[in-house]
Amino acid sequence: MSQVINGTKLSNGNYMIELTALQMDDLETRYVSAYLKWKAEASQQNDVNEAEVHYMIADEYYKKLQAIRIIQGK
Repeated sequence: MSQVINGTKLSNGNYMIELTALQMDDLETRYVSAYLKWKAEASQQNDVNEAEVHYMIADEYYKKLQAIRIIQGK
């Protein structure tokens, strides 16, 4: 990730952050990488249950990736 990430602490204890376009691209790259890693590991599992867990994790990363692309207008 490049540069400083600006953020505000909300009253519920969460943070709202502001990312530049370059930081969003970096974040997108990280999610693509994680998605592909879990997808590849899922295909290498001999146990069906283990493979399913890996696919579920990959799917979560893919959903986050889709949300990032929507925010970016891609």
